[in-house]
Amino acid sequence: MKKTQRKEIENVTNITGVRQIELWRRDDLQHPRLDEVAEEVPVALVYNGISHTVMMVTPQHLEDFALGFSLAEGIVQDVSDVYDIEVQPGCG
Repeated sequence: MKKTQRKEIENVTNITGVRQIELWRRDDLQHPRLDEVAEEVPVALVYNGISHTVMMVTPQHLEDFALGFSLAEGIVQDVSDVYDIEVQPGCG
């Protein structure tokens, strides 16, 4: 993978995967508390220019997810069958 491509990938995958939200309890509406929830993003998997699926995943380790999905679905038989995995930031 080229270094310029790697920099783009880091911009996508260095997200923490969690975000903070305010929780309001019915018995204490004056004092919300912060909590963390897992964040999910849509990821489209495209093979040889053909869209295969869109999955909701945490935004970390996208290359590993793509490889594991490809193996589990039988799209590839072995890791050596994969020549390149490219992560491209989406619009949003």
